[in-house]
Amino acid sequence: MDRPNVAEENVLAAVLMAYAMLSVHGGSHRARGPSLARSCACLAGTEAVSSIMRHVVGVMDPGDYTRFGDLVQVARERRELDMTALRESERLLGEMASAAAVLAEHVQTEISALPKRHLLSDDSGDDPMARIAEIWERSRRIAGLFGEVGRHAHRSQVALGHIGVQHSKPTPDQ
Repeated sequence: MDRPNVAEENVLAAVLMAYAMLSVHGGSHRARGPSLARSCACLAGTEAVSSIMRHVVGVMDPGDYTRFGDLVQVARERRELDMTALRESERLLGEMASAAAVLAEHVQTEISALPKRHLLSDDSGDDPMARIAEIWERSRRIAGLFGEVGRHAHRSQVALGHIGVQHSKPTPDQ
């Protein structure tokens, strides 16, 4: 089995981050991969994140989340995907990345509002405003990266739509 290159690992990390962020449900969460969903929930409030996620992904079929999880499992097991599953994977990658970008942008907005809403402190004694600035900048970058991932996924989906397949396997001389 070949090891993915750095670009593939970065896309995979972004997809897993999107999946973690999209795993927020009601008053609880079940983050997979990095715990960004947990961080977002702590910073903006679990209910605020849940509300945004319901709004952002309200147009998506709830079965898409299950299918996305199924496709991630297929990828982990390195099982073959047929063309329908490949097209569906590209579509879901784009939708999930776009939804994650919207959430990251909202977290950035909510971070900016924290000092107006609450008296902040830092458990290490550092300046809480410096932490806020760092989180704001990281959220800005996350939103940009997810936006880029979404654009690439959409372009890949369009390109894949132009590819047809024959139902028979090619012979060695083809």
